[in-house]
This record gives sequence, structure tokens and C-alpha cells, in this order.
Amino acid sequence: MVIKKPTKAPSVSAIKKQLTEAKKQAEEYKETLQRLQAEFDNYRKRIEAEKPSLIASANKELVTKLLEVLDSFDRALSAKLLEDPGLKLIHKQIYTTLESEGLSLVQAIGNKFDPQLHEALSCKESDCEGDIILEEVRKGYLFKSKPIRPAQVIISKSKENKEEQKNGK
Repeated sequence: MVIKKPTKAPSVSAIKKQLTEAKKQAEEYKETLQRLQAEFDNYRKRIEAEKPSLIASANKELVTKLLEVLDSFDRALSAKLLEDPGLKLIHKQIYTTLESEGLSLVQAIGNKFDPQLHEALSCKESDCEGDIILEEVRKGYLFKSKPIRPAQVIISKSKENKEEQKNGK
């Protein structure tokens, strides 16, 4: 049989040292936990702040894709291919729905050319002042007041400017 020697009881100073180290480690854990909580709160707030932007971006992309459908309806209506009142109603419903989401038409004919809203395809001589939109080839649209597709237009070139250019040369 082996007899164990009684172990010496730790001294008071050793116990105080262990206690101090344990308190220090507990304080470090507490600080780490608080930092992680703050980081998570910031992450959650950032995600909540970005959510409307992500939704708006997705909506804009969808609306942009649906513009081709609207264009097809418009071409069919102008060519008198859609005489069915049901199809006309569907066209109106699509446009009204997109409008309720923030879509609006770019005003073109009779307005001054704006490169932010219009894309000039050609110029025609006209009696009116220069850079006035005479014809709209393709409709342009705004989404939530921001251009998503410019209107393709034909603009005026005043006869006076042409005569001035000839005389100036």
C-alpha cells in the first residue's frame, strides 16, 4: 500500500493570484461578448438599411424587362393589331401596375431635347427653334423619377442656324 503524502494547501497569496487571473479572464470574455454584440447590432442595422435599396434595385430590373412587353403592346396597338378590348385592358393594367410602382413616361414631343432623358436619332429642318423634339421613335421612361430608358427622338434643326452656318463659312 502506498501512502500519499498530504498535499500542501495553496497559500492565500496563490489563491488571490488565481482569483485575480480568473477575474481578468472573465473581464476579457465580457469585453469580447460586448464587442460581438455591438458588431452584430451594426450588421443587423446595415442589412435593414440596405433592404430598401436592394428591393428598389430588383424592382427597377423587373420594370426594365417589362418595358419590352409594353413596347410590343404599343406597336400592336398602333398597327391596329389589337382590336380585342380584353387585350387593350391587359395593356392598360400592365401600364397602370408599373405606374403604381414608380414608372412614368418621359415627355418628349414639343419639349426641348435633354440628353439625360432623350436619345437623338436624327435631325430634321424645321421652322421652330433648334433642339425641339419633333417625333418620338421609342418611348422613354423614368422609374421613381430617375431615367431608366431614354426616349429615342428626332429633333429639330432650325433653318436659321443652317443659313447662319452657310453665311459664316
